[in-house]
Amino acid sequence: VEPSQIERAELCVVTWTGGPGEVKDYFTLNGKHFPVADGSKHIPVFSRLVVEPSLLKQGSNTLELLSDTEHHGIEIIYPGPALMVRYKNKP
Repeated sequence: VEPSQIERAELCVVTWTGGPGEVKDYFTLNGKHFPVADGSKHIPVFSRLVVEPSLLKQGSNTLELLSDTEHHGIEIIYPGPALMVRYKNKP
């Protein structure tokens, strides 16, 4: 989809909150941080976050998860992140 055609986008992900350690921007989409596993309560959390369409690019978009914990940190629960995009149909 051509990015200019995107009306709305959301990032959906389930994480297990083991904590990111000292990493500030632990989960990013194209370099922008999304707080999908804040805290360290060791529970699964469902996050549904608005994504600014201008952040997305045609082709590959990069998700990155970082943690510097010594033990169990953050987990992304199967089937993994989903990027939902609503776009305009071309006339």
